[in-house]
This record gives sequence, structure tokens and C-alpha cells, in this order.
Amino acid sequence: MKVLKRGLFLVSIFLSVSLASAATAAPGGLNSAALGPDGLTVVMTSIQKVLKSGSTQVSISYTLKNNTPDKKIDEGAFKLFYSDGSSDPQYGFFGTLFPGDTVSRSYTWEFLNAQHGAIIEYGSGFFGSYPDSSNPEWAISQDPSDIAAFNALSSSTSASSANSSSSPSAPKTEAQYQVCIEGNKILSAGSNPGKLPDCGPDPATQSNSNSLQVNSSNDDANVNAASDAANASADSATSDASDALAAINSLATTVASNIAIIKSQVSILLGLMSQLKLKS
Repeated sequence: MKVLKRGLFLVSIFLSVSLASAATAAPGGLNSAALGPDGLTVVMTSIQKVLKSGSTQVSISYTLKNNTPDKKIDEGAFKLFYSDGSSDPQYGFFGTLFPGDTVSRSYTWEFLNAQHGAIIEYGSGFFGSYPDSSNPEWAISQDPSDIAAFNALSSSTSASSANSSSSPSAPKTEAQYQVCIEGNKILSAGSNPGKLPDCGPDPATQSNSNSLQVNSSNDDANVNAASDAANASADSATSDASDALAAINSLATTVASNIAIIKSQVSILLGLMSQLKLKS
């Protein structure tokens, strides 16, 4: 009962923060059409989970239809993501659907019970490394632990940046972080929790840390600005002193030159006076 209450609380938080987009099918929702990223209409008709002694089988049956008026579209595939973020693609031979074409198929994954299936997704691509909540997605069953696994992994990847292509990022908001934490609590209470999703650091704590870093950076910037201003002032004073010294040197040179001219003129005058005395 305690686990069920946690599951209901988790689902209510998940819905309230609207982590799933309008294009995403409800976890485990069957017989409802969803538009895949390739333009094909996807209808999941059944999902069956079979527990074995050391492994789990998940089987899906689905229909793809090309509802476009004038495009041929290569048939897409599904991928099963586990709670730790790893995944297994759907293998097989796929054709091309022309306008109005429909194809129905079935596929089965089997994995060890050390893992926990979390999300079945259409259109993530063979090499897609993490689920994209804008694609059609389903939980592997309506069991509370499977819904928790779906929500926890979805919340841990929903905040990934659009241009990220290598690994999911941790939740970016406090609400997403709490969804991930609650999901992990429910998974841990189960018999086969598998490796739990990485919820990352608490965004609230991270925000405070970032704020302290920003303040520290601002203090450093202020100290650097004051140091730069002092250096600029010192450079300006040095430049002014150099200019003053150059002016004094120039004046001294001019005075010395003028004295030399005066001495020369006095010498000429004395010579003239001497000649006048001799004549007289």
C-alpha cells in the first residue's frame, strides 16, 4: 500500500509538471494513434510482459500507416530503454510505406532480471543513445514499478538540450528531480530494481552553489577592475612625469644655446671696441 501511494504521488507530480509532450502516447496506452518523427502514424495494439526465472520478455504488436498524400517513408523501428539509460534496438528487415500503405508487426525483447525495462519508444533511431519525449513512448506494463521506471527515466532525460547526442542530462528543475527521486524509491522497493536512473544533484542545491560561484566571480572581477584602474593611473602619472622631464631638457637646451649666442655677440662687441681704441 505504501508503494502504491508513492506511485500515485509520483504520477500526479509527473502530470502536473507536464513532462510529456502532446505527441507522446500515455505510458502503456494502447490502440491510440501517435505521429512518429518520420511522419508515419503509429498504433501500439498490445504490450505483453512475461517474467521468467532469470529474465523478462517484453513483446509488442503494432501497426504503422503512411497517411501522407504524396510521400514514401521508410519503415521505422522501436527501441527498449532500460532504467540505467542503456537500450536495445528492434532488429529485423524493414520496408518502405507508400501513401495509404499499412504494415503490422510484432517484436520481442528479452533481458536479464538485473535490468529493468523502462521505456518503449518509436523513432529514436538505431543509434539513438537516450529517449526523446517528443517521440511516441510506452511503459512496458501498467505495473507501478514499471510506471515508476518510465517516469524516472523520462524525467532524467526530458531536460536534455536539443543538440545533445551523447548522453542524457540530469533533471534541470526541482520538480523533475523529485519525480526521479520518487521513482527510484519505488524501484528500490521492488524485487528486481536493476540499475537506477542517475538523478544528478539537487537543482535547488546546485542553484545556490552557482549563485556563490557567480558572487565569487563578481568579487574577482571587481578586484581585477580596481587593479587595472590603479595600474592605468600609475601609467598615466609615469607618462606625465616623462613629458615634464622632456620639456625641462628641451628648455635647458634652448637656454644653453641662447647663452652661447650671447657670448659670441659679446666677444664681437669687445673686438670692435678694441679696434676703436687703437684708432683713437
